[in-house]
Amino acid sequence: MKTKNNLVISLLLIFLLITVTCVFVSTWFTKGCLILDCPPKRNFTVFDMSIPKGYLPNNLDVKLRPDKGMLNVIEESHGGAEWQNGYAVYIVLKFGTENQAKEWFIFKSQQNFFYPNLPITTEKEDILRHLMLNADQYEIQCGYDISQDSRCVFYARYQEFYIFFNSSIDELEFTETNFIDLISYIDLQMNKLLSE
Repeated sequence: MKTKNNLVISLLLIFLLITVTCVFVSTWFTKGCLILDCPPKRNFTVFDMSIPKGYLPNNLDVKLRPDKGMLNVIEESHGGAEWQNGYAVYIVLKFGTENQAKEWFIFKSQQNFFYPNLPITTEKEDILRHLMLNADQYEIQCGYDISQDSRCVFYARYQEFYIFFNSSIDELEFTETNFIDLISYIDLQMNKLLSE
């Protein structure tokens, strides 16, 4: 009788082990995380973070479109806007875990976005000194691209989300103040969405 009980207990333990393994594996493949390091369920998607009219020249807005293909990214979106003498690019990514977003932020913010022979500038002091109140990590760089376009770049991480925004900067269409207003909007919007 003991061997029969031992066999039943062994089979139950094997079944339990297989079930737990299946749950962990399916969570990893569907969400990109293990149960304990998965971010909380959100009431919004990356597409809720579009930039409304009023922040870019000519009353343009940036509607985010789906993008696909990055490893460990659960939701991926990008958008942009063009005006007479410039353009902006906006990317929002949601990773499977906060650690994946941290690693991506570190990797991207350490790259020189600007043309290699042109220095990163410190001319745009107001932008470079601007503090983001809600981002877990952020980096702001300004410089010139290959076409000599003066640009600033904002990289940020909010928990499992990664934000990238870059735009032309000039004194007529999209000024330093406009850039600061826009990244401040993104910062407040992310704080609001994450607080819900």
